[in-house]
Amino acid sequence: MSTLPVNEETFLKRNAFLSLILGIYFTYGWVYIAIEPNFIIYAWLKPLCVVIGAIVMTFLIGSFFKALKSMEGINKTTVFYGNFEDEYLNFVASQGVRYAFSFVWIYLMVIYLAYPYFEDFFSGISIQLFAKYSMGLIFISYALPVLYLLQRSNDE
Repeated sequence: MSTLPVNEETFLKRNAFLSLILGIYFTYGWVYIAIEPNFIIYAWLKPLCVVIGAIVMTFLIGSFFKALKSMEGINKTTVFYGNFEDEYLNFVASQGVRYAFSFVWIYLMVIYLAYPYFEDFFSGISIQLFAKYSMGLIFISYALPVLYLLQRSNDE
């Protein structure tokens, strides 16, 4: 079954946008916890955070269903393994994975090396929150290069 490059590009773009929204969703909890002590001083911050959270959730649900819809005309190996028939889309998808992998190991190495100096800071963070924040950064580090490369190819 041959898939049109336009369908593959739409799938990759929507998948990357979903990854970006997921990344924002996962890192949003960290930001919320960081500014929570200021809710007493700045009363307007809490409703703003609630509105931003609702907007992110709306985008998350919408982009999830758009990504699901874009899978309809796509080959099964493309969906699960990222094997695009178009060479450039294969390149873009692999670049996204490479950037995400590189970012993650640098991020974890920095955390590992910085831990002795910021032990008090890291001891106050739960493993669940750290994992959630790390997943958010992984999703964002995959999505941004993919969206950038797809946008750059559309500009040319």
